[in-house]
Amino acid sequence: MIHYTELCQEPYTSPRVICHLKGTNATGKSTLIRHLINTGKEEYITDDSGMVIATLNREQELLAFGKYVPGVKDCGCDYLKGALKAKVMGLALLFWSAPYNMIFEGLILSHIIKTYHNYFMELYGLFYNIYPRLPVFGFMDPSLELVWERLYKRNKGRKINEKYIIEKHAVIQRQRSWYQEQGATWTNIPTTDRPVEETATFLKSWLSECSQSLSHLVEDSKTLIADPHGAKI
Repeated sequence: MIHYTELCQEPYTSPRVICHLKGTNATGKSTLIRHLINTGKEEYITDDSGMVIATLNREQELLAFGKYVPGVKDCGCDYLKGALKAKVMGLALLFWSAPYNMIFEGLILSHIIKTYHNYFMELYGLFYNIYPRLPVFGFMDPSLELVWERLYKRNKGRKINEKYIIEKHAVIQRQRSWYQEQGATWTNIPTTDRPVEETATFLKSWLSECSQSLSHLVEDSKTLIADPHGAKI
């Protein structure tokens, strides 16, 4: 167990990202993060009360909100009880100076559009010169048919509320347009007919690309601060 203050005291040497992983029921959000986090090298981060609030994998350079334990169903932000939205926003601020990419997911959280985007952009602007971290959004993108298959398997053939799933699936689809209008950084994460290993590789590569793109922006801004006319010094 590691207290969160120890993590935030580690050197912040390069730009990072905070990723909101979005999708309806059975799109594979938790499975994907588990694959990246639960490699046998995970460490658990605690708050002042000793409660686990995040799971870290240093090899993956990834910090996931909530607790991910192999074989335990409740995980991630579903593990964080209480005022979930406030807790996620609090964790983002708490770990903003931690030198790792941050990621979080949750069914309820997937349907919230503006709150996290706007809040993360405020933090992005506030800490840009000392802890540059780009807010990014990943949409799990299995076909609706695959979602049905997974849900019926998960429910062991019991009836599911198909109308609810269709409505939530449509909500997630519409969110892409909103993020695009805002100029946000987002991507579709293809999962249909793909093993989780390939999806994990895709996500890691995309997060790395986002971090690198921010590195160039930070370097350019430092040049402009040193010389407002853009001349190299």
